[in-house]
Amino acid sequence: MKEKHVKLIWVCDVCNWVTISDSREHHVMDNCRCEKGACGVDLEFYSCRFSGRPRTLAVLEQGKKWKVKRQKTK
Repeated sequence: MKEKHVKLIWVCDVCNWVTISDSREHHVMDNCRCEKGACGVDLEFYSCRFSGRPRTLAVLEQGKKWKVKRQKTK
């Protein structure tokens, strides 16, 4: 099975820090800039782990070009 390259754009509800997680960075927890690190995301091509309650803004998937796969609406 070929790995898909996925990027997740998310924001922390506590400090409003916007972060991009990359699926090629295996076993890396991307945390926000809060004093306590209120939110974090570990994105891989086959799974996604969350710490806290990050709010997803968009999921980008690479094919020939980057495209928005799913987008959160208010």
